[in-house]
Amino acid sequence: MKIEDTILKLRSVLAESKKLPGFKNKVILDAEELSSILNKLAESVPADIAEAQEIIIQRESVINQAHLEARRIREASQQEASEIKSSLEIEHQKLVSETEVLKTAHKESEGIKSDAMAKEEKLLSKAKADCEVLFAQANTQAINQKEGADQYAQETLFALEEHLSIHLSQVRKGIDVLNKEVPSSMAS
Repeated sequence: MKIEDTILKLRSVLAESKKLPGFKNKVILDAEELSSILNKLAESVPADIAEAQEIIIQRESVINQAHLEARRIREASQQEASEIKSSLEIEHQKLVSETEVLKTAHKESEGIKSDAMAKEEKLLSKAKADCEVLFAQANTQAINQKEGADQYAQETLFALEEHLSIHLSQVRKGIDVLNKEVPSSMAS
């Protein structure tokens, strides 16, 4: 049973309870029913805590996925750079045998190699930045969800405590009134 359901049940018990004649806003409550509701409340609070723990587990899962995605992007960019480099080396070997073309080929291969390295660096930088963004988003989302769950549980428990305190005070006042009336009715 969720905390909201328990609060609704408490309100229902209060609305359905019999009023004490001669006492404004005083009611008689069924102790067994009230005890049952409190037991259900005690059972539901751990469920809310478990939900908050599940949010933390989900956060860690998102973080792990972000790390895996960053690793995949980095490995793909390294593989692409390696393939480009291998391709350039093969091309370079073909051109080495020709002296006239050698100078031109060397300049072009250096340019391509430089471009490939710059591209690799950009890909790595982008992968790192994407990973950091994903990690920050996952962390913020997990913190917000946990704080929201904690705040909700705390507000609900405070509201329940206030309701129970009011009802307990009313029950105690009713008992005090009955205890005062019992000796006077015995004297009659």
